[in-house]
Amino acid sequence: MENTRDFFAGYQKQLSDGLLKSSEAFDKTLILISSGALALSMAFVEKLGGEDPIYPSLLIFAWAFLGATLLLSLSAHLYSLEAHRKSISSIDTIIDRMDVAASMGEATEIEEAVSMYGGHVEMTRRLESKMHSFNYFAYIAICIGILLLIIFASLNIKTNESNGQRTETSQSALKPKLSKPRHQRDTVTTSTTTPSASQQPKEVSIKSSR
Repeated sequence: MENTRDFFAGYQKQLSDGLLKSSEAFDKTLILISSGALALSMAFVEKLGGEDPIYPSLLIFAWAFLGATLLLSLSAHLYSLEAHRKSISSIDTIIDRMDVAASMGEATEIEEAVSMYGGHVEMTRRLESKMHSFNYFAYIAICIGILLLIIFASLNIKTNESNGQRTETSQSALKPKLSKPRHQRDTVTTSTTTPSASQQPKEVSIKSSR
């Protein structure tokens, strides 16, 4: 029975450690993606929207949601640090009470220590619930921010392509249209400047009469 309990206790510790590492990795990933998307979109805003972007409000809202993701992730990280400090302080107090109860042999001290541990467990659950809320809202914010960035870039790229096609069409329409090739025009010009046979001067021969 004791071996089974130790097995489940060890398994529970592994799950807790894995959950902690996963939560830390999730926070780091959110911060990395949101900060990278925010920096790149600000640096290459002209390439995303062109010289005269349309729907700039989409880009502004995207930046707002990405910034909110950063704030939520950083707040969750600070909240996690504070929760760990409180947990360590609470456990230290419980251990001190247990040591006093063991040295004095008083049952009341042991009961108080057990009661404090129950309060610590309840506090830990509340903190974990708040941490999950921070991560959940940060995940929603980064999804909305990235989606708005994609929509903004897609609309502006499509508009810039259509404007470029219209510009090329208008420029080609303004070019003069020549009906004949160059070598034919040169031939016509040469033929018009060459005098005809009828216009050439005739030689008149004067014969003397004897």
